Amino acid sequence: MIEGHNNYESSALDSEIDLREVVSILWSGKRVISAVTGIAAVFSLIIALMLPNIYTAHALLAPAEQSGGGMSALMQQYGGLASLAGVSLPGGEEATRAQLGMALMTSRGFLSDFVERRNLLPELMAVDSWDLNSGILSYDSDIYLEQSGEWVREVDPPFKSEPSLLEAHDALTDI
Repeated sequence: MIEGHNNYESSALDSEIDLREVVSILWSGKRVISAVTGIAAVFSLIIALMLPNIYTAHALLAPAEQSGGGMSALMQQYGGLASLAGVSLPGGEEATRAQLGMALMTSRGFLSDFVERRNLLPELMAVDSWDLNSGILSYDSDIYLEQSGEWVREVDPPFKSEPSLLEAHDALTDI
């Protein structure tokens, strides 16, 4: 039994990994490892810089209306008096309904829905000129063919010949 036990110990010692040997192998191949890592880093950087930034998120948040009592009611009651003195109390009427309405009207969701429901994309993105006397719009034939209703503009990917609602929103906010 003792001999079998010794055979087990010798096979376990033979199958162990010598950490110094692994480090020396890696150290001897340091130039190859550095070159491969450097090439991969440069390649990744080039690809990352070539990709367009097209994913963004926006949110329009409005405070919930509260009809609470206590301190909130007291602040609302004396908010007008405090504003006369030049003091701004938190929780007062900072965002008026007009400001909220303007923020909603210029939001991407509202403008995109407005353009889509009224089919305003050609008028917004392809009009070249407008005749004041006749009220007739003339479209840029390099962008839009009025007779066929076809978009013919030439753009680079990821854009398409027909403008997206995001492009329409950007055009409307620029106006």
